[in-house]
Amino acid sequence: MNRNSISFLGVTFLLLLMQITAIQAQVNTIADIRATSIEAFKTNNTDKLIGLLSNPVEINLPSEDNTYSKVQASEVLRKFMKANPAKTFTVKQSGKASGGNEFTIGILTTTSGTSYQVYLFFSVVGEKPYLSLIEFEQL
Repeated sequence: MNRNSISFLGVTFLLLLMQITAIQAQVNTIADIRATSIEAFKTNNTDKLIGLLSNPVEINLPSEDNTYSKVQASEVLRKFMKANPAKTFTVKQSGKASGGNEFTIGILTTTSGTSYQVYLFFSVVGEKPYLSLIEFEQL
């Protein structure tokens, strides 16, 4: 093996190692999904929240409980969040549930002064974490 071949193999190995590292960095965890969903509620960013949803997803509103496709859920959430824009979102509790799933409970206070206790349930499907349930309970 000559010097050029060894250099080529070295560079190829480094590039492969960098690609593997980049792919691993893109893998989301439930902690990532939780942090993103909390930030989405705090900033009233419905699009960011929709990107985290499982398909199907359960959404429980004060007036209606249902399981929706991701497309349907996006409309339901947009309508609810537009009618109830966030003033604050405060996390009250987070923890682990059965089967490696996790939950977060927070208080959403809207700009109109209405408050909701919000239950978020995170689950892993395959190897990818999702937000699989959102429940709004008016306080």
